[in-house]
Amino acid sequence: MVDRTKAPEARPITHIDIEQVQTEHLENGIPFHFIKAGTQEVVKIELLINAGSFREARPQASFFALGLLAEGTATKTGSEISQMVDFYGAQIDTSAGLEFSTVSLYCLTKHCGTLIPLLRELVEESVFPKEELEILKSRQLHNLEINRERPSFVAGNRFKQTLYPDHPYGKPVTEADIEAINREDCLEFHKKWIKNNYQILLSGNYDDNTVAEIKKHFGQNTAYPDSRKRKEVLAQDTQPEKKRITMEKAMQCSLRIGKRLITKTHPDFFNLSLLNGVLGGYFGSRLMKKIREEKGYTYGIHSTMIPMIQDGYWMISADVKAESVDQAIADIYKEIEILRTEKIPAKELELTKNYILGQFLSSITNPFSLAEKFKAVYLYGVGYSYYDDFLENLHNTTPEDLLATAQKYWDPATMSQVVTGPKPAENED
Repeated sequence: MVDRTKAPEARPITHIDIEQVQTEHLENGIPFHFIKAGTQEVVKIELLINAGSFREARPQASFFALGLLAEGTATKTGSEISQMVDFYGAQIDTSAGLEFSTVSLYCLTKHCGTLIPLLRELVEESVFPKEELEILKSRQLHNLEINRERPSFVAGNRFKQTLYPDHPYGKPVTEADIEAINREDCLEFHKKWIKNNYQILLSGNYDDNTVAEIKKHFGQNTAYPDSRKRKEVLAQDTQPEKKRITMEKAMQCSLRIGKRLITKTHPDFFNLSLLNGVLGGYFGSRLMKKIREEKGYTYGIHSTMIPMIQDGYWMISADVKAESVDQAIADIYKEIEILRTEKIPAKELELTKNYILGQFLSSITNPFSLAEKFKAVYLYGVGYSYYDDFLENLHNTTPEDLLATAQKYWDPATMSQVVTGPKPAENED
């Protein structure tokens, strides 16, 4: 009999058995990825489109093309589509990214036979009604006007522009871009980059009928395999910059500090991710303790590794009291310098490792998160061995390893910095 007065013995995790997505191809060559898991009768069908900002002939064409897919087809109006989706308790989401875009259907397993044909119709027969385009354009112009009053939005945009000038990674959205979009731009992007140019990812507790319906409705279309080839647009090297943008109406400052780094395929990526965790990757990190808890300059400060297909960057972000922003920046650089000159104490490193491992384990508990783990490696050109390497590196990385990594990558002289907000109040004598 189990003695529940005693805590179970703690044991190190030496192996993570991730349930893996399986892949086959439909008759027309479209890749079909699937993972059956979970107990609830719910499925997600996601179309992975190998297109985004990189493919645009006109800026914002991908956003508007994806955003209007469910606003009307050859046989249904946007209102009829919305009513049908609501009637079956389903949900359709679209997302236009830099390198990839997605169209997702969430529904009950029993309704897949009805809704899969609708999903196919959206991506194959959307007509992009002009009136709906104008409504979406008006909404985006309004959102842009509001966002430009937010220091965090301006800081984020300007920081990416600093790292990636004249490159899709850093190009901001402008009023001119939105106003210039027309229905023909959406039709062209759809025909060239969305229609029949996707892979299918099925996850959840689906049945044989779901698979049969996918093969029936998606397997007979004419595919365009050549259009899946990715064209590289290499970012040019840039010099670090420090910019301050005055926004007098702002109540506080928003800051960004960081630099371009490496992609997921680089051998140093894991060590940098672990080092980032120590600095600002979770609530118990050094930046949170120093800038938030000890100094009270902000409610939250974070550092993040942002990997992309062709490049990657690292960024510290925080919203800070205007009168404290300069001191906060100085303290941030002090914390970076400590990591470049002193080894991380073993106890602190172990705590960070346990947090990272715990977060990972909590992210593989349902079929949809397992599908996300698949995308996180597949779309970046690595396999499931990435997760085996993750666990091995987590156990074996030493304070000496991270000290060397910090010295190699985190020289403050190579970092860019952007601050937006009001000018700090001058100190009175």
